[in-house]
Amino acid sequence: MKKTAAIILLGLSLCSAAFAQSKTETKNYQKALAKPSIKAYDAFLKKYPNSVYSADIEARKDTLLSITPYSFEKAGEIAATLLPECRAENLRAFPLRKDAQDYIFAAALQGEGLEKGYIRIHKATLQKGNWSLEGSIDLPYGSCEEQDQVQFVDSLSSFKIKGETNFKFALYRSNPQGESASYFLCCLEPIQDHLEAVSFNGKKAEAADGQYRIIGRVDDMMPDSNKAQIRLMIAEIKGNPRLEQISDEDYYTDLAIEWWLEHNSAAGKVSSGKLLFSLLENNCSLVSEFQKAKGKQDSAKYKAAILDIRGYTVIVVYQKTSKDYVLAWAEPECKDRKKDQLLSSIYFTNQNSLKMNYYKGNRTFSYTLNLASKTLSK
Repeated sequence: MKKTAAIILLGLSLCSAAFAQSKTETKNYQKALAKPSIKAYDAFLKKYPNSVYSADIEARKDTLLSITPYSFEKAGEIAATLLPECRAENLRAFPLRKDAQDYIFAAALQGEGLEKGYIRIHKATLQKGNWSLEGSIDLPYGSCEEQDQVQFVDSLSSFKIKGETNFKFALYRSNPQGESASYFLCCLEPIQDHLEAVSFNGKKAEAADGQYRIIGRVDDMMPDSNKAQIRLMIAEIKGNPRLEQISDEDYYTDLAIEWWLEHNSAAGKVSSGKLLFSLLENNCSLVSEFQKAKGKQDSAKYKAAILDIRGYTVIVVYQKTSKDYVLAWAEPECKDRKKDQLLSSIYFTNQNSLKMNYYKGNRTFSYTLNLASKTLSK
């Protein structure tokens, strides 16, 4: 009986001590919350490493250190105020908190001296309740021509790799004078001023909702393709229904035709001067279709054939001396013989000159294409 009473007294004593400790912890916990700071949280965790409040304090500490209170939308509003010279459609902003410091990084597609294929990243910091710009850096994302138009598309997102926050955004490039288009998926690690980009290149196509659509190929032959962020972006691009993958053979054909059209914009006009021929990759479908084509025309120096391919009528030429295949001519395929011209036949008049015969309605006409001088004449 005495032994039982002693056990009960000991239990009551321990409960009383635990209750007293809990009250102290609670008081200090409430004190830390009243004036939140990294210093206050660290002091509590050091004093009560096994406290029932430790998990909550750790979470609050992490919030102060690395969880931004700003949304992408709010960051965009702040960036627009700081950069009034940038139109809203040419600006995207990313909020970041690191080591209890708040930042906003604004990606701009316009700015004095900004080169094509580069994006300007502005950095802003919050000091004593006020935002101020600290500087900027221009980072390359991909290949663009001077006449290309580039715009932001899709939504913004963020993810972490090895504890560092990365921001993901996308750009759409198109050529107003041609059919080429690109989609650049970009990953920005702003603290290190580092930008990775993966591109999908091809031909622009109509979309039912009026937004972008490209038929082409993802550039997955990158030197850093084993990086986690590169693998993530390639996978996301391949899963994007607006980006339709085609074979390498057709991709190289599209590139060759697009290049030819862009560099021979005056083709069809006898006064256009010299033409530029596209040198073809051996795995291009223009080459394989040429090899299968019937009715090839032959001279001492060349073989030539007309092909209807990928929506175009083209002339492919095999150069016997160099053993190269070139695209010598390209034009949109005839859809209406009453309105559109139809390249009906070709034949050599000498070892260098190729006669091109046309129909348009009831009218016939012809040009002569000199493959040696690369000139067109009547």
